[in-house]
Amino acid sequence: MRGIFRHGILVLLPFSLAVSLFAQENYDLANRLFAQAQFAEAIEAYQKSLRDEDVDIAAHSRYMLATCFERLWDTDRADENYRLVWQLFPRSQWADDALLQVADHLVKGTDIEDVKAAKSYLLKLQGIYPQSDLIPESLCLLGEINIRLREYDEGVRNLTEVLDKYADSGFSPRAHFALGRLYSDEQNPLRDLERAVDEYGLVIEEAPKSEFAPWAYYSIGNVLREQKKWAYARPYFQTVIERYEGSFCAEAAQPMLVLSQVERDHFLRGGESFEQLLAMINQSHDATSSSKDVIASARPVQVMALEIVADEAYSDESRAIAIYKGDVRVSAGKMRVFADNVVCELRNQLLRASGESTRVQFSSEFVLDCKEFTFDIKNQKGVASGGVRYVESLPDAPNSTSVKMDVKTVKNLTFEIKDGGALSLSVQE
Repeated sequence: MRGIFRHGILVLLPFSLAVSLFAQENYDLANRLFAQAQFAEAIEAYQKSLRDEDVDIAAHSRYMLATCFERLWDTDRADENYRLVWQLFPRSQWADDALLQVADHLVKGTDIEDVKAAKSYLLKLQGIYPQSDLIPESLCLLGEINIRLREYDEGVRNLTEVLDKYADSGFSPRAHFALGRLYSDEQNPLRDLERAVDEYGLVIEEAPKSEFAPWAYYSIGNVLREQKKWAYARPYFQTVIERYEGSFCAEAAQPMLVLSQVERDHFLRGGESFEQLLAMINQSHDATSSSKDVIASARPVQVMALEIVADEAYSDESRAIAIYKGDVRVSAGKMRVFADNVVCELRNQLLRASGESTRVQFSSEFVLDCKEFTFDIKNQKGVASGGVRYVESLPDAPNSTSVKMDVKTVKNLTFEIKDGGALSLSVQE
């Protein structure tokens, strides 16, 4: 027997009841300590309340004991107690949550075996507690795990189940974001970047204030970078920086905004083909134009390879032009152009070169200097104007290696590259 005082009178109680009252007092104390964030002290009190004969109190004490260890960053002891909740009290209202907590901790590690173990805990939760309120969250986590395990079909099933069956659960943004990751995963044979952008876009549209929204903007920017759609990508990074200022995502977006510009400039200077350059500007124009028919009609059917290297490169999306400055060198078939400035009018397929001394060379057959030079890329016609001086290199006689040089000065000169590469000149004196 054990005694307690009530109103100054010692009352003798059965031992089991005395233990229960003692455990209840510690349980109440532990709850107060936890509410005050005194987790170390709460642990001691919860450990004493584990002996309560009330199964609910014992189960909740075990669960809260695990939670206290988690708050103190002792995940090993937290997981040990979460497992005991499920093992000792499988019918308690905290058993399903305990399974979820263990899985969530395991998946945060780098050991692939831990990730597989986390998957088994989630499958156990879904199998034993199919009516649990935690099913939507467990499906999201299971989908994310399957992405890590490269089991993409299973991941799609998990995440679409959240969207189809639990649309009102509050986990749709997480499911859409995970699907975006799945479809943008480089290892995924189902990889579909357009679908990834759509999924990220649904996060922004349906849950702009969710924790996933800034990362959805960021992820769309990265997908567009990969597609070389820099004019599209930059506004997404800029939105993250401005709308979520001070966040970790905003800090991550800062270098990506700079990198997207660097990549764009490198692309423009990197000797890419005219077709690639045109496609890039078309993408930029699409971002600000409601009509794509104009751009589609401007795409070349057959265009010679055009390579441009310059000290500086810029673009004007509104006019669909690319601008090059400083020691610009252009290669187009047998033709070479050297100028201070070059403008590519991409929809019209015109190249305009200018400078104090603009030089055009066509193999060893023809060289000219002028102030301005325009080349119609599609029709293979060029016009030089402004102090035009040109030289035609002609053999003295058949099979002769000597060359007769004749420098001529004219007002304007027009030439055309015929089929087969032959050069035809038209001079205006």
